[in-house]
Amino acid sequence: MFRLSGHYREKQIPPYRPMNCRSFTGNIFKVFVGWAWDKLFERKFVEENHLKFQQIRTSNDMLFVFSALAFAQRMEIVDLVLAHQRRNNPKSLSNTREKSWDCFHTALNALKDALTAHGNFWEFEQDYINYALHFSLWHLDTITGAKKEVLFNKLKNEWFAEFGIDSLPAERFYDKKEYAKYLKIKSNEFNAYYEE
Repeated sequence: MFRLSGHYREKQIPPYRPMNCRSFTGNIFKVFVGWAWDKLFERKFVEENHLKFQQIRTSNDMLFVFSALAFAQRMEIVDLVLAHQRRNNPKSLSNTREKSWDCFHTALNALKDALTAHGNFWEFEQDYINYALHFSLWHLDTITGAKKEVLFNKLKNEWFAEFGIDSLPAERFYDKKEYAKYLKIKSNEFNAYYEE
């Protein structure tokens, strides 16, 4: 059991409680943000499911949170403000992601491994691939500096295939704008992509 507060897509939350991992109408990995600070987890649930944070600089709580979502049989929403997020800190991890530009790749691979080990990756494969595209594009769009081109080429030449994006049929992508961006990346070099 765990309780959720803060950031979530209200339209994708079912009207009944408690919810479980099969209750959501949209992509399970986009209903909630993949950070842990606005969620409460029952200790027994964490221990039974061997949930851990990754030892990486950024995206280190995504594996914990999304594994919990995919394994949970009981979830509840708490409409209380339990924590506040500090924003616009130029030295924060989120604002210095170019120092750890590839951590999201490590986190996405670990999530797939965790779902596979749990025996339910097949249930969430389409959601996972769509989220992998979304998260990849978000990183590419928001990262700055020399690593932006490195990331572009890694996605285009390796990681889109690794995440299953290259092999998913077009009609199985939820966000057609994101899919169009993916096709544009696949058919362009870095400079040409950003000149248009």
